[in-house]
Amino acid sequence: SSPVDLTGIGVKISQFFEHFWMDLQLRKTRLCINSLSTILMYSNLPTVFRFLHVFTGRIKAANALGVYVIEDGMHDDKTIVTLKQLFDGMIEIREGEAGYQIRAVGLTPKPTPWFDYEIDGVNIILRG
Repeated sequence: SSPVDLTGIGVKISQFFEHFWMDLQLRKTRLCINSLSTILMYSNLPTVFRFLHVFTGRIKAANALGVYVIEDGMHDDKTIVTLKQLFDGMIEIREGEAGYQIRAVGLTPKPTPWFDYEIDGVNIILRG
């Protein structure tokens, strides 16, 4: 579906969950939207928020994992604050002096420290 067609995306997601959850009885379902930034380029924030509110509810009802990618620096603080309330937490990635770093925010009482990491094939290796 096109990033403009949120209804079509929602229908496909419902079909996905019905197939994997109900038909195949797969209980460890994961779904990624890459990227919310693309959707936000074509739709306004209130529309995207309503779509994600329904979408995240479906993910939680299925006890699934939803991963949502948003590009750093493309959106104002209001957009980020509005969207953050829909999610349990965030994984932030930045480029540090020694390479890339990663941390978790909102999953624990305080953000985790920044950890250096590298990608080795399909593995993410945390250093430190």
